[in-house]
Amino acid sequence: SSLPPNLEIRRLEDGAEGVFAVTQLVKRTQFGPFESRRVAKWEKESAFPLKVFQKDGHPVCFDTSNEDDCNWMMLVRPAAEAEHQNLTAYQHGSDVFFTTSRDIPPGTELRVWYAAFYAKKMDKPMLKQACSSAHGTWRPLVPGPPSLVPCRGDGKGS
Repeated sequence: SSLPPNLEIRRLEDGAEGVFAVTQLVKRTQFGPFESRRVAKWEKESAFPLKVFQKDGHPVCFDTSNEDDCNWMMLVRPAAEAEHQNLTAYQHGSDVFFTTSRDIPPGTELRVWYAAFYAKKMDKPMLKQACSSAHGTWRPLVPGPPSLVPCRGDGKGS
């Protein structure tokens, strides 16, 4: 019931649910705050765990185990690969928000991952970005491991 009118929940082939754009969403569209019961510790970590870090350093965990305690944002599935990610999760104040990281056309599923600084705080990896250019996949010019050039430490190179 908290779902914005420009989004819809659809059942996927595997039986899971996902959140999809009904209309075009422009880059930097903000959703939130994420609503859920807040606890000191999770009983079981979810597929996309969220916390807020207080000024004293103590984290507060978002308990998403009960759909009735959360808003629609709990139904956004995490991105498994960088090219699937179109939302970024980050902490602002004592809340978590999702922001679109690119324009999202109608019919596209929203997929979220952590912003860089927030991923570090959450001890989660960044999604690996596939390197590509107009000419296809990026490759190093010289095959094999990079060569290391020792430095003297005097600012003049080797």
